[in-house]
Amino acid sequence: FDHVMGLVVDPAGNIVVAERGSRSIRSIDGAGRVRTVFTLSFLASPTGLGISGSDLYVLTQLRAPTPGFLAGFVGNPTLRKITPDGRSTVVASPSGR
Repeated sequence: FDHVMGLVVDPAGNIVVAERGSRSIRSIDGAGRVRTVFTLSFLASPTGLGISGSDLYVLTQLRAPTPGFLAGFVGNPTLRKITPDGRSTVVASPSGR
């Protein structure tokens, strides 16, 4: 895992991890198997997680490379709902998209 930004436990007891380095949401089951639930676009990174029922909610922010430094956050937080089958829907965004 690369730059973990959040952890939650889903109703089935799996640990769900928001990973900034790979821009991914991963799930670890009771046997220790890891699967990728969702991967974000090139410039977005997960910064927080929440669960309601069987739906996963992911807070993301855009990142941009800064010369001479590691990539830094530039804003535009977006809340996404990810259903158990991996579909992603934007629930809230300042830009309204």
